[in-house]
Amino acid sequence: MKDTGSSAKHESALQQLGILNLKYFVLDQKNANGKTQTQATVSFTEAQRGIPAWLAAPAPMGSLEYISPDANVVAGFVVKDPVRLVDDLLGVIETVSPDLRKNLDKHQAERGVDIRKDVAAPLGGEFAFAIDGPILPTPSWKMVLEVNDSQHLQATLERIVAEVNKEAAKFGKGGLAWDRAEIGGRPYYTLKSSDFGFVEVNYTYVNGYVVIGPTRAMVERSVRAQEQGYTLLRSSRFTAGLPTDGNANFSALFYHNLAPLVQPFADKIASSTNSLPQEQQQAIKAMAADMPPTLAYAYAQGDSIRFAANTEGGPFGLSPATLLGVPNALEIQKVMQQGMKK
Repeated sequence: MKDTGSSAKHESALQQLGILNLKYFVLDQKNANGKTQTQATVSFTEAQRGIPAWLAAPAPMGSLEYISPDANVVAGFVVKDPVRLVDDLLGVIETVSPDLRKNLDKHQAERGVDIRKDVAAPLGGEFAFAIDGPILPTPSWKMVLEVNDSQHLQATLERIVAEVNKEAAKFGKGGLAWDRAEIGGRPYYTLKSSDFGFVEVNYTYVNGYVVIGPTRAMVERSVRAQEQGYTLLRSSRFTAGLPTDGNANFSALFYHNLAPLVQPFADKIASSTNSLPQEQQQAIKAMAADMPPTLAYAYAQGDSIRFAANTEGGPFGLSPATLLGVPNALEIQKVMQQGMKK
């Protein structure tokens, strides 16, 4: 028997997220000067809640100044108000699972940490994530968040770590350990956990942002690169994907330059005598060679969001000829596994 109550809750949650408020979707694609220009517009019946209410109007993204031109994958967006976004998500949780929301509120009260006031409120509207360097042996991930009140955010993090360590001690675990170093007059923080193979997170506050990465050296490089102007925003590969007016102000963006990631795997497979058939080896090599950098971006415009991309060879840099030669998913998985073992 169908649980109509549960279905109604999930439908209400989707309504709150704006997913069921779609009015129309329009897709337009044309070729010009060897590039595929793709545009899509999504319109909503209501712009006061959910996704259309979260994304801010197009604005400069200073967070991208801390991402290098060598980045392989970058995603960034600007929100109107982080507190409102959290309020909406908490409202969805309460709709789907009132007990979960009650437990969350109880834990917040017991720990002295309020997600809304202590985490969302100190943040600004910009968020960026990148794979900015090698993925082996340690993925070079990076996060850059705008921060309006770094002291409040730091105090919140220290309080959270203290609570985590209290719980870890109950189970005989070491918990998290802080390390702080002054470099160039700026504090760099490190959080380490011996319970998970000495996993660590490093970060620093700079010019209204917090730059986070897996190693202190990577965070330091990000700060120096910004100071020297060695940034994604000045990369010819990135700017080649900008609209014709050169405007780099967006509500959200997604950029990839995957060839440097795919090429090493393709070379390893091509040099192996016990791997895939020759035809599929050539297809993988062709895919790696014919994968130009791609920039896709979005403009939030009240009750609608417009997406666009200008790419060489087809949407997101994947031409039909390349796609026809790509092995199936199981073979791709085999390629990746072989590459990582060598």
